[in-house]
Amino acid sequence: MIKIILPLILSIFIAHADNIDDFMNRQQEVGSLLYKQYFGDLIDEDIYDDLLDYKEDIPTLLIFSSRSVPKATMKNYVADVNTLQLNHFIIYRGLGSETMNSFKKLASKEKTFFAKVHPILFKELNITKVPTLVYALCPKEFRYKQCKYLYRVDGDVSIEYFMQKIYDKNKDEKIKKYLQKLNSTLSYKANNND
Repeated sequence: MIKIILPLILSIFIAHADNIDDFMNRQQEVGSLLYKQYFGDLIDEDIYDDLLDYKEDIPTLLIFSSRSVPKATMKNYVADVNTLQLNHFIIYRGLGSETMNSFKKLASKEKTFFAKVHPILFKELNITKVPTLVYALCPKEFRYKQCKYLYRVDGDVSIEYFMQKIYDKNKDEKIKKYLQKLNSTLSYKANNND
C-alpha cells in the first residue's frame, strides 16, 4: 500500500509546489503524517513530544545511503540511532522499489527510523559516496537550508567511531553522553553473547 500511496502523494505535491522549497516543506509534512500513521504505535511518545516542544536547534544525524550500502551497515546504524534516541534521517537520493524494499527490511517493532528522499541535499552537501554521516544542528521541523552542518565522515564507519572523532575535536558534553550510551550498549551485547 505504501508503494502506491507515497509516489501518488509526492507527485501531487510536485504538481502543486510553487518552487522546490515549497515541495520540500510539503514532503516533510507528508512524511510526518505517513510515519505517524504507519509507525505511530512504535514511537516513544515522551521523546517525540520533547522534540516537538524543543525551541532551539536539535542535534541531528544525517545518514546518506543507497541500495549499495551493505544491509549489515544499515542495521547497525538503525540500532545505534535507536540506542541514542538521537534525531536522525536516513537520506536517499531517489525512491525506487529497491529503496522501499530496504525500508521494509530495516523496520521492526523494536527499531524505528526516519527516512527521507532528498536528492537536493545530496547535491548541496556534495555527497558523492555512501554511506556518509553528517552531524548537524537543525530546527525541530527539518529544513535543510536552516541546518548548521558541523561534522561529516564519508565511508562505512560506525556511528560510535564518528561520535568519538567529534568528541576528540571539541569535548562536547552531548557527544560524550552519546558515546557513553553506545559504549554501555556495546558492553552489554559483548557480555551477553558469550
